[in-house]
Amino acid sequence: MKLDSFLELLSQGIISNITAQETKPSKGKSLEAGKPVWIVQITLSNGNISSLTSSRGSDREWASLDTLNDWLRGHGISTYHIAHMEVAKA
Repeated sequence: MKLDSFLELLSQGIISNITAQETKPSKGKSLEAGKPVWIVQITLSNGNISSLTSSRGSDREWASLDTLNDWLRGHGISTYHIAHMEVAKA
């Protein structure tokens, strides 16, 4: 879901849940190996789930939860869920 669609659905009250999901960086990212990033998952009132995408169509990623929090607050979102990656057991 592109930013403009996200903001439109948000203004219409169609988004029922927003989750900051910790995940591995998408292919080609120059971040440190193994360092997770954060994406935004949106649940609509009809139950459909979508991720916020960049202009190139891949998941939009934030390097830190603090930066993502600031971005969400900048768009008037103060309540959201946080989901960490599952850690593989050795």
